[in-house]
Amino acid sequence: MGSGLMNSNANSCNLSMPPSSTSGSTVLVGLLSLAACTWLLFDLPLFNLKPQSVANTDAAIFLVLFIGMPMVLWEVLWHKSYRNPSANLAVVIHTKNKRRVFIKWLGLATTFAAMAFVYWLLPLYRQDFYKPFMEAASGLLSTILFLAWPYFSWVDKRQTNPEQDVYFKIGQGLINGFKALFKISTYSQILNGQLGLKNPEEKPSQHERPWLAEHIRAWGVKLFFLPLMFGFICENLGAISGWHFKWQQLSWPQQVEHLAVCIFMVDLLWGCVGYLWSLKIADSHIRSTEPTLLGWAVALAFYAPFNQVLGPNFFAYETSMKWHHWLATSPEWAYVWGGTILLLNVCFVWATVVFGLRFSNLTHRGIITSGPYRYFKHPAYLCKNLSWWMLAMPFMLVSTSSEALRMCLILLLANVGYFLRAQTEERHLLKTCPEYATYAKVLAQRSWLNWLRKQTHPS
Repeated sequence: MGSGLMNSNANSCNLSMPPSSTSGSTVLVGLLSLAACTWLLFDLPLFNLKPQSVANTDAAIFLVLFIGMPMVLWEVLWHKSYRNPSANLAVVIHTKNKRRVFIKWLGLATTFAAMAFVYWLLPLYRQDFYKPFMEAASGLLSTILFLAWPYFSWVDKRQTNPEQDVYFKIGQGLINGFKALFKISTYSQILNGQLGLKNPEEKPSQHERPWLAEHIRAWGVKLFFLPLMFGFICENLGAISGWHFKWQQLSWPQQVEHLAVCIFMVDLLWGCVGYLWSLKIADSHIRSTEPTLLGWAVALAFYAPFNQVLGPNFFAYETSMKWHHWLATSPEWAYVWGGTILLLNVCFVWATVVFGLRFSNLTHRGIITSGPYRYFKHPAYLCKNLSWWMLAMPFMLVSTSSEALRMCLILLLANVGYFLRAQTEERHLLKTCPEYATYAKVLAQRSWLNWLRKQTHPS
């Protein structure tokens, strides 16, 4: 038993950090594209930005397309990411099969139709906030479906098992359903298996169609987050368009507020790019999606419309007083405090940018071990929660000590929500990604707790 422990420790000490799924060069291409798009958008300008978010739809489309497209081209042409084992694409080219390509295209069109039905059904997506996305989606749909044909044709010829593709299964299932609809006239015939179903006396396996559940979850993530991120991009463009000022005329708190909007704008753009540019050819596709209700609940709780209900009723930790009010008589400390808030926001966005094309909530699209993830497993959550404490200051900006304690406990409850979010993400990755287990062990070796343990127990 002792020798086994020693061997285990020796092996763990020899662990090296797994490579990051996104290279630094891809991230650099994305940042250069962002700089070019910003120049074209604000300095030329290409678009007439207005305070109304609906009027900024074209500008938002431009940013999302032309920040993501160069990264996709770089991944495909330079890194040849389609050759990665995780892409499941072979170098050997098969004979072109037009029928199979059509069935996959039909599966994609069916998926889009299902999403459109959900958007049409739910009253939430009739709100003005979501109008820019609905306008963008309806305008781009025909182009996406047109480009999907050559994309499926290219991918199909390189898939090791093209008929196992989820879009092929959906398309084939739809075709079989239509065939059955025209050939079968009675319910008894369906029960007797003429639709290709199992004997009704046989119990279906719980793993019979895991691909369908995974497909629904993956597109459910896009269905929820894409309109949300796109709407916020349009809103922020509207806010930025109204900033007709000289920077020197702003107070330091106003400068911090405006810079924070710009920083989070980058986060929103990268998020939207990640949800949109999910492609096998770039190896940025969704490999697995969070399967548990708890994982979805703790993630969605912090986004609209759920946070609009939970925030005022359960997480109302902010007061009318702000950090700069408390530090009004100490301008030096105000600069330090505001600068720290901005630094935390920059680190938070940095943790998003290093994903490149692979950022997405509730999904596994390859692990990131570069940037801040080289030092922390959840740098974005850490920085975001610390910034909340510095912005709200519930321990200072209240009248009584009991009220301060109450506000601190409420904010701590929000922090616990993010802790649970981190835990569910780790659990998902540990089950689906062997590299993540190695990554977690390497960071555990580098942690200050492990260092402290070595100092107190050197043997």
